[in-house]
Amino acid sequence: MEHRLFRHSLNTYDKKTIESYWESKDPGLGKKAVIEWLFHIAIDNISTAYKMSEPIYGERTFNSLALILHKNGFVEANFGRVPDKKIYEKLEESYGEEFCMYCAPGGPFSDDDFCPACGFIIE
Repeated sequence: MEHRLFRHSLNTYDKKTIESYWESKDPGLGKKAVIEWLFHIAIDNISTAYKMSEPIYGERTFNSLALILHKNGFVEANFGRVPDKKIYEKLEESYGEEFCMYCAPGGPFSDDDFCPACGFIIE
């Protein structure tokens, strides 16, 4: 989590570094890589906020977020609380019954070497 304090914000240095690195690999890929990086850090920061909120809000912590990105630049965010049972049902719908304890704490676990939901290697 420590790297998020320094690397998870839009800044000119990282933007130029990412763009030039990927542009050298494949012309036209640099600007796309910057966009992917921005979405990555946004999602990572949402995850960090959620983890930080759990000890403070407990069972009242929102665990569901729906984003609507309007063409005019406006972002609509709808927060809510989804019961754990609904989360497990969604995982089963998407990945079958095999997922790891990180995707579904207390839920069924995979007998395979990795979780198909998140890719986490199960030992």
